Amino acid sequence: MCTRSDGAYVTEPRNPEAELPVVIRRARAGDPRAFEALVAAYRGRIYRWALVRIGDRDDAEDATQEALVRLHRGLREYTGRGSFETWLYSVVRSASADAQRRRARSQRLKDRLASLVVFPSATDSPSVVEGLETRRIGELVRAFLEDLPARQREALYLVDLEGLGQAEAAARMGVGHATLRTHLFRARRAIRTRLLAAGPGTEETE
Repeated sequence: MCTRSDGAYVTEPRNPEAELPVVIRRARAGDPRAFEALVAAYRGRIYRWALVRIGDRDDAEDATQEALVRLHRGLREYTGRGSFETWLYSVVRSASADAQRRRARSQRLKDRLASLVVFPSATDSPSVVEGLETRRIGELVRAFLEDLPARQREALYLVDLEGLGQAEAAARMGVGHATLRTHLFRARRAIRTRLLAAGPGTEETE
């Protein structure tokens, strides 16, 4: 991140520690070139930190992007009195924790929605989710949720993901208990029908 005579920055400094305070100060002041130089110098390290904390490459990449957004928004919070890397690591740690929570929530949602595919007896076809990869199920669930009407999606989220009782969910939605049950039934039926259709060799059982 060396500064040339024309004011531009290069991304492979000869002495990064000596240049860092200047670059940070200019980035905090809103200099976009300084911020780009900061990102170029630290992006790889941010990704490695996130990967160590999360253990999944895709989630680590998501956490890296989030950390860079937070770096841009919160750089002014760094006073320069302590180690920049210590401060930056705390940003990455927070972004990684949020990425892990999102992944856990997505997994819970997939598990709950997959459990809605119930066959009448033990002699019926196996669950539609057998043979489907976890990532594929997640993609299907997200697509199905987006296609649901807003009220059905809300009911399904509150009851099947958040685990609320139907009475409490109805109160939050501002609808009667019977209306909540109707939205929930229709949402579950829609998800079940589409999961069955997505499963190879399966047919919906009435």
